[in-house]
Amino acid sequence: MPTRLHDDKGLCAMQAFPAPVKRIVAPAARIAWKNRSTRDAVIIFGIALAAYLGAEHLALFDGAGAFRRSFGNWRLEHIALVSIMLSSALAAYALRRLQDVNREVRARLTAEAEVRTQMQRLQEERRFLQTLVDNVPATISVKELPEFKYVLINREG
Repeated sequence: MPTRLHDDKGLCAMQAFPAPVKRIVAPAARIAWKNRSTRDAVIIFGIALAAYLGAEHLALFDGAGAFRRSFGNWRLEHIALVSIMLSSALAAYALRRLQDVNREVRARLTAEAEVRTQMQRLQEERRFLQTLVDNVPATISVKELPEFKYVLINREG
């Protein structure tokens, strides 16, 4: 069974699948998996399915039915469905938030590294300029205008 749906020339390799598998795989090939909302929907569905299978394995529905028979018309199936859907939505939100936080941290670290590099380059240029000014044989002086205070004077001054 092939792992890819398209070969290097872009031709569909669906002919290698048996007919029942084609009906399942063909619609999945048309889904835009790069969209974040599509991936979130698949994750929510997977979490809901896992919650259902876990509840089925642990016989929670039978226990809920016995609880309902004991305590009357509480409509527990609705509560279970709502709690499953809310937990899956919360898990999807947490996953998206974690991805966003990781993206923000990477961007911040990249920006800090760039600023650090530019600061080092600025310090090197400042040292070079100071060395140049100190070794010029003529007098160089720089004053700030508002107070007419000397900011820079080389060794000859």
